[in-house]
Amino acid sequence: MLPNSDVREYVEERFGAELEGEFHYNGDFWYCQEPEERYETNGIRAVRDMDIGLKPTTYFLQLIGDKIEENKVDLSIEELEALLTGEMIEYSGLEKGYVALFFEGRCIGCGFYMDELISSRVPEGRGVELLNTL
Repeated sequence: MLPNSDVREYVEERFGAELEGEFHYNGDFWYCQEPEERYETNGIRAVRDMDIGLKPTTYFLQLIGDKIEENKVDLSIEELEALLTGEMIEYSGLEKGYVALFFEGRCIGCGFYMDELISSRVPEGRGVELLNTL
């Protein structure tokens, strides 16, 4: 298990997002903006430790979207539709790893960049819902 500070460092370095909340580990890494508050579930699932590295969740990227400065991909409607239907899109200039996908200025979720291609990591059900709203 990685220390919480390593997860914070990953998010800050990968996405250029300065965060004020805290990360807690409970099977996955959870993020809470107001850790002094007590709730049944304190925070949201933020980062999973996967075989290929740390993977931010779509909900987490949406939550911190206004703070994301790096590895941010602005999509056209055609690119977004392609990703949400399982296709990959060509893209260049990024470092291999997870990226934040944006459409019309809003973060819509997580993608993965490798070999000048981006694939969607937005959960399938959420992708279908999003497609229906376009």
